[in-house]
Amino acid sequence: MSAGNGRPISAADVAADAVVSNTTSHGRRLKQTRRDVLIGMSFSNVILCFIILTTGATLHPAGHTQLDSAAGVLFAVGSSVWEW
Repeated sequence: MSAGNGRPISAADVAADAVVSNTTSHGRRLKQTRRDVLIGMSFSNVILCFIILTTGATLHPAGHTQLDSAAGVLFAVGSSVWEW
């Protein structure tokens, strides 16, 4: 077998091809991972915004406007749900 230029294929040629192939594959996987993380984080941020808006839309009409802690929010949401 020859490398296309008339000389036989050496172990160095095979190793060089493997490195280039591995680097290309790694770059492709990195792009796919980056895209996957960006899409997933964007989706989770949209969900977070809807949770915040829904909580505000539930608590404000019920008169719960001054909440200082997570425990206060939990108590207000719980009492609003039980009153409904």
